[in-house]
Amino acid sequence: MMRLLKYLSLVILLGSCTSDKQKVSKKHLHPDTMKIILYELYLADEVNAARLLNDRTLDRKKENLAYYNRIFEIHQISHERFFKSLNYYMENPELFSVLADSLNNYAQKVLTEGLTDPPKRKKNGHHIKDSSGQTRH
Repeated sequence: MMRLLKYLSLVILLGSCTSDKQKVSKKHLHPDTMKIILYELYLADEVNAARLLNDRTLDRKKENLAYYNRIFEIHQISHERFFKSLNYYMENPELFSVLADSLNNYAQKVLTEGLTDPPKRKKNGHHIKDSSGQTRH
Protein backbone atom coordinates (compact mmCIF):
# COMPACT_ATOMS: atom_id res chain seq x y z
CA MET A 1 0.00 0.00 0.00
CA MET A 2 2.79 2.41 0.88
CA ARG A 3 4.49 1.78 -2.46
CA LEU A 4 1.19 2.45 -4.17
CA LEU A 5 0.82 5.78 -2.39
CA LYS A 6 4.39 6.72 -3.27
CA TYR A 7 3.67 5.80 -6.89
CA LEU A 8 0.60 8.02 -6.84
CA SER A 9 2.66 10.85 -5.39
CA LEU A 10 5.23 10.42 -8.14
CA VAL A 11 2.53 10.58 -10.81
CA ILE A 12 1.16 13.75 -9.24
CA LEU A 13 4.60 15.33 -9.05
CA LEU A 14 5.23 14.55 -12.68
CA GLY A 15 2.19 16.68 -13.40
CA SER A 16 0.37 14.37 -15.74
CA CYS A 17 -2.64 16.13 -17.16
CA THR A 18 -5.22 15.76 -19.87
CA SER A 19 -8.26 17.58 -21.11
CA ASP A 20 -10.20 14.40 -21.89
CA LYS A 21 -12.62 13.65 -19.07
CA GLN A 22 -14.46 10.36 -19.04
CA LYS A 23 -17.37 9.45 -16.84
CA VAL A 24 -16.70 7.09 -13.95
CA SER A 25 -19.06 4.15 -13.68
CA LYS A 26 -21.37 4.03 -10.65
CA LYS A 27 -19.73 0.84 -9.38
CA HIS A 28 -16.46 2.71 -8.77
CA LEU A 29 -15.82 5.41 -6.23
CA HIS A 30 -16.40 8.97 -7.40
CA PRO A 31 -13.15 10.89 -8.10
CA ASP A 32 -13.87 13.32 -5.26
CA THR A 33 -14.20 10.43 -2.83
CA MET A 34 -11.06 8.73 -4.16
CA LYS A 35 -9.15 12.00 -3.85
CA ILE A 36 -10.01 12.39 -0.18
CA ILE A 37 -9.40 8.74 0.68
CA LEU A 38 -6.02 8.74 -1.08
CA TYR A 39 -5.05 11.91 0.74
CA GLU A 40 -6.08 10.43 4.09
CA LEU A 41 -4.17 7.21 3.39
CA TYR A 42 -1.09 9.28 2.61
CA LEU A 43 -1.52 11.21 5.86
CA ALA A 44 -1.97 7.96 7.78
CA ASP A 45 1.34 6.71 6.37
CA GLU A 46 3.07 9.91 7.43
CA VAL A 47 1.58 9.88 10.93
CA ASN A 48 2.50 6.25 11.36
CA ALA A 49 6.06 6.87 10.14
CA ALA A 50 6.43 9.64 12.73
CA ARG A 51 5.05 7.39 15.47
CA LEU A 52 7.50 4.66 14.51
CA LEU A 53 10.41 7.06 14.91
CA ASN A 54 9.42 7.51 18.55
CA ASP A 55 8.44 3.91 19.28
CA ARG A 56 10.40 1.21 17.48
CA THR A 57 8.36 -1.55 19.14
CA LEU A 58 5.38 -0.85 16.89
CA ASP A 59 4.74 -3.14 13.93
CA ARG A 60 4.62 -0.85 10.87
CA LYS A 61 2.38 -3.10 8.75
CA LYS A 62 -0.03 -3.73 11.61
CA GLU A 63 -0.21 -0.03 12.46
CA ASN A 64 -0.71 0.99 8.81
CA LEU A 65 -3.46 -1.58 8.40
CA ALA A 66 -5.24 -0.25 11.48
CA TYR A 67 -5.14 3.29 10.06
CA TYR A 68 -6.32 2.12 6.63
CA ASN A 69 -9.16 0.10 8.13
CA ARG A 70 -10.33 3.13 10.09
CA ILE A 71 -10.26 5.34 6.98
CA PHE A 72 -12.31 2.80 5.02
CA GLU A 73 -14.71 2.52 7.95
CA ILE A 74 -15.13 6.31 8.16
CA HIS A 75 -15.94 6.46 4.44
CA GLN A 76 -18.14 3.36 4.69
CA ILE A 77 -16.39 1.50 1.92
CA SER A 78 -14.79 -1.91 1.72
CA HIS A 79 -11.17 -2.64 0.90
CA GLU A 80 -12.39 -4.43 -2.19
CA ARG A 81 -14.36 -1.47 -3.50
CA PHE A 82 -11.46 0.89 -2.88
CA PHE A 83 -8.92 -1.33 -4.66
CA LYS A 84 -11.29 -2.10 -7.55
CA SER A 85 -11.80 1.64 -7.97
CA LEU A 86 -8.09 2.34 -7.71
CA ASN A 87 -7.33 -0.32 -10.33
CA TYR A 88 -10.04 1.15 -12.56
CA TYR A 89 -8.44 4.59 -12.39
CA MET A 90 -4.96 3.20 -12.97
CA GLU A 91 -6.20 1.29 -16.03
CA ASN A 92 -7.76 4.49 -17.46
CA PRO A 93 -4.94 7.03 -17.88
CA GLU A 94 -7.25 9.97 -18.62
CA LEU A 95 -9.27 9.39 -15.47
CA PHE A 96 -6.17 8.69 -13.42
CA SER A 97 -4.61 11.92 -14.62
CA VAL A 98 -7.69 13.91 -13.63
CA LEU A 99 -7.71 12.15 -10.23
CA ALA A 100 -4.00 12.87 -9.74
CA ASP A 101 -4.47 16.54 -10.60
CA SER A 102 -7.46 16.77 -8.28
CA LEU A 103 -5.53 15.09 -5.46
CA ASN A 104 -2.62 17.47 -5.96
CA ASN A 105 -4.93 20.50 -5.92
CA TYR A 106 -6.70 19.20 -2.82
CA ALA A 107 -3.39 18.65 -0.99
CA GLN A 108 -2.26 22.15 -1.90
CA LYS A 109 -5.57 23.58 -0.69
CA VAL A 110 -5.26 21.73 2.61
CA LEU A 111 -1.72 23.02 3.05
CA THR A 112 -2.51 26.63 2.17
CA GLU A 113 -6.02 26.98 3.60
CA GLY A 114 -5.80 24.40 6.36
CA LEU A 115 -9.06 22.56 5.78
CA THR A 116 -10.29 21.43 9.16
CA ASP A 117 -13.79 20.25 8.31
CA PRO A 118 -13.54 17.28 5.95
CA PRO A 119 -16.42 16.75 3.54
CA LYS A 120 -19.18 14.39 4.61
CA ARG A 121 -19.91 11.39 2.42
CA LYS A 122 -22.94 9.32 1.58
CA LYS A 123 -22.84 5.64 2.30
CA ASN A 124 -22.24 4.88 -1.38
CA GLY A 125 -19.06 6.96 -1.42
CA HIS A 126 -20.36 9.91 -3.44
CA HIS A 127 -20.16 13.53 -2.36
CA ILE A 128 -23.05 15.28 -0.68
CA LYS A 129 -24.03 18.84 0.17
CA ASP A 130 -22.93 20.48 3.39
CA SER A 131 -25.23 22.32 5.81
CA SER A 132 -25.12 25.47 3.65
CA GLY A 133 -26.34 23.49 0.63
CA GLN A 134 -23.05 23.61 -1.28
CA THR A 135 -21.47 20.49 -2.74
CA ARG A 136 -18.29 19.72 -0.83
CA HIS A 137 -15.26 18.23 -2.54
